[in-house]
Amino acid sequence: MLGCLGRWVRATFDYNPIFPISALLLLSGVQQLVHEGAIDAGSAGGAVCGVSIVQAYELALLAVALLVLWPRKIAYETTAILIIFGVVRFAPLFLAIGLAVEGQPREAAFLGGGLALLMALQNEAISRKILPGERWELWYDGALYTVAAVGLPLLAHELARGTGASFSHDAARPIQLGAWWGCAVLLAPLALCLPQLGEDAPLFVQGPTATLRSWLARRTGLCLLGLPALLGNALWLGGAAPVPLFLLPLALVAVGVARAVAKAAGAADRPGLAHVPAVLAVGVLLLPLDLLVGRTDFIGRPAALALFLPFAGAALPLLAPGRARSGLRSLALVAGAAPLVLAPSLVAGERYLIVLSVLLVLVGLAKKNERLLAHGAIAALALSAHLTWDGDLGPLRGTGSPRDCARRAADLDRRRRARRRGGGRLPRPAPA
Repeated sequence: MLGCLGRWVRATFDYNPIFPISALLLLSGVQQLVHEGAIDAGSAGGAVCGVSIVQAYELALLAVALLVLWPRKIAYETTAILIIFGVVRFAPLFLAIGLAVEGQPREAAFLGGGLALLMALQNEAISRKILPGERWELWYDGALYTVAAVGLPLLAHELARGTGASFSHDAARPIQLGAWWGCAVLLAPLALCLPQLGEDAPLFVQGPTATLRSWLARRTGLCLLGLPALLGNALWLGGAAPVPLFLLPLALVAVGVARAVAKAAGAADRPGLAHVPAVLAVGVLLLPLDLLVGRTDFIGRPAALALFLPFAGAALPLLAPGRARSGLRSLALVAGAAPLVLAPSLVAGERYLIVLSVLLVLVGLAKKNERLLAHGAIAALALSAHLTWDGDLGPLRGTGSPRDCARRAADLDRRRRARRRGGGRLPRPAPA
């Protein structure tokens, strides 16, 4: 008993939980005030009141880090404060989105712009006093936060006002698809441009999660959590919840960011990550359409796959730098096999395989590869012979198979012999 108590006290001392607990209590308190009606989130005054509470907490956190902890070089608690600040700074934007959905988009945009300006000043103070950041990192973080603070409330307002009035729910789905995939494009640089995370970083504290904590303390990486959460809230208030197809490019970006952080921590590259886009493409190809896009059927499976494949190919430098060719082969295999799954009939699939075989022959001729040439030629001849035998290829299409032609010729010959024997009268043809 005493040993467990001692370990608990030691863990509490080493991993100070006061700051995350205080953040959870603050956010739950604001949520409770909104739920009970003490703060009217649908009015500008109520939204400003809720935002002011959260901003006061953020400023108190920064004051503790800037004036108390970091002057004494207490790195662990300073890192914890910066991580919590990077998460809590997205909380006021939920109030701005709710204000816009309630019919006050202009006030919500002004509130979001003020929050973006205040965030830029706070980032500058952190960069000068605690954690120096490169100029591109500050600009990039500011741009992402501005999109979330100003753009998402306006998007939520337009969707909430227009869905069912200016356009149908099915017509709103492509807008939501573009918003989710655009969010993934905005977050993709997180996997390409990592700041310094090694032992030379100012807040590096030796431990199993040292690199991850250093990355989270820079706050820009936390946009990978904050921006999708805000977008999902905006679109949900606008009238629809996300479906799996919306989240596929974002999943690729998340895997790319995880690979980059693990690489910075000294982990070895995993070649299998080059095939993750192909695995997701197989999911688009084989998953039930109701599960993939919901019950609205706003997009067909061929169009969904055609739209996703370019994103999957573009994500390969994020997932497997230097091994993109292997990933492209996997995607080419999925793209080549897709018409066989999507073909309306077996005959259409066989015709598609003939085209692929001819392309294989042409590639073999161009590369002077006898194996490709032989395999393509054999496949093309075999498929052509099968379709010709069934009467489904070229000029024989619609005339029946060779067996039907032979049966009709034998029947015609029998009728001619019967005519000669019967004095010129032609009997009725036998049924085929």
